Amino acid sequence: MDDAKTAQARAIFLGLQQGKIDRSLFTSDANFYFSDEALSDFKSSLGPLGAPESFKQTRSRLRGGMTGRSYDAKFADQTLRVWTYEMPDGKLEQFQVAMKE
Repeated sequence: MDDAKTAQARAIFLGLQQGKIDRSLFTSDANFYFSDEALSDFKSSLGPLGAPESFKQTRSRLRGGMTGRSYDAKFADQTLRVWTYEMPDGKLEQFQVAMKE
């Protein structure tokens, strides 16, 4: 597991809880996705959860030339699944969050 990538994903997640991202970490497509409206939605849905009790990488895989990584963000009452797809140049093409089933 890649501790630096886990720390980066956690930092991005914490930023989304505040409605902010570091756009330099993302591809132009991902930056287009993270509109002001999307950032506001992330803030309103994730912000009230507070900081996760833990944030751990659970999987890494290659797909279409990208490196995919999955994480579990654990909170007192729920666990969220977070996943990223990273381009060969290190920019993130995707950063997604969903309820863990």
